[in-house]
Amino acid sequence: MTMMIGRSWAVVAVAMGGALTAFAQGDAAALASGDAVELVSVDWLAEMRQGGATMVALFALSGIGLGVLFERLYAVRGARFAPQGLLQRVLERVGGGDAPGAAALCAGSRSMLGETMRFALEHRGNPLEQVSEAVGDMAGRFVADHEQQTAPLATVAALAPLLGLLGTMIGMIESFKLVEVFGDEGGASMLAGSISKALITTAAGLVIAIPTLGVHYWIRHRIHKHAMRLETDLQAFLHALYLKRTPLLEKDR
Repeated sequence: MTMMIGRSWAVVAVAMGGALTAFAQGDAAALASGDAVELVSVDWLAEMRQGGATMVALFALSGIGLGVLFERLYAVRGARFAPQGLLQRVLERVGGGDAPGAAALCAGSRSMLGETMRFALEHRGNPLEQVSEAVGDMAGRFVADHEQQTAPLATVAALAPLLGLLGTMIGMIESFKLVEVFGDEGGASMLAGSISKALITTAAGLVIAIPTLGVHYWIRHRIHKHAMRLETDLQAFLHALYLKRTPLLEKDR
């Protein structure tokens, strides 16, 4: 696929080179007369409207990316992994021998840390190794699920430039057809305008792909940061529950 994309870009580059040469030959007088600003002014909205079906697909793809982005920003929060202060409040209840109160705090937090601590409290009669492995599996599945749900962002970032390239190639085919039909009658202006319309889809694809890819890696970084804090708090809780001989364990014994 990389070789095919490289060949496609080579075709685009050759066509652009020919168009620029013709443009330089045909419009040198206009540039010399001081009309350069008018020549290079671009109505981007009009250009995007001329992108055709490919531009519609790119807009739809960007909408999907925005939807996933807002959903992930809401879901990937520290409060969903390990809320601030929850560990300390639960340990205070555990230190006082109040298992029901500690479990209620865990359930009310609606977080993975709360869920795993409640599981450890309910199964505190089992060996530490078994409980630690079980809560580790729970936390691992939770983190893996969040990572998997960021995959649509990577898909959007990968598809957008390819769709843009497809639109450009279609536009280039149309440009060569114009040359075939009209020959030299249209001049450099017609060819340059057609190629400009073709390249707008590639530009739009890159505009979508670059920030989407950046956001994808940023969200994964947030997931890893929250996961590390979850692991740290969970290990601290198990250490306090089992190794410090809390009143709860003494009571159960």
